[in-house]
Amino acid sequence: MSSIHVTDIQTYKRCNRKYKWSVLERFAPKQTNDIFVKGGAGHKVFQAYFKHNLHKSKTNPMDSICRAILKDIDANTYMMIKSLMESYHDHYYEQDKHIKVLYVEQPF
Repeated sequence: MSSIHVTDIQTYKRCNRKYKWSVLERFAPKQTNDIFVKGGAGHKVFQAYFKHNLHKSKTNPMDSICRAILKDIDANTYMMIKSLMESYHDHYYEQDKHIKVLYVEQPF
């Protein structure tokens, strides 16, 4: 049984043709924009951060997460994402440590 993501529902509501092509037919753009690659990598790091409850860690866990997830990405992008996530952790730790993660979106 396959699952439906919230983003799939949002895509359908915005444009049912886009939903059909991107979700059901699995059509993808021929080119990958560098910005989407960087954004996707950042989202993977953020997902791992919450999936493994690292938001509750007093010490900043970004170095180990980034090394594991961003091993195939260029050095500038690596440093940008790592720096962004370290800043996030340092700024939001006190609020995030009370969050209970129920589910992290998974690809199907």
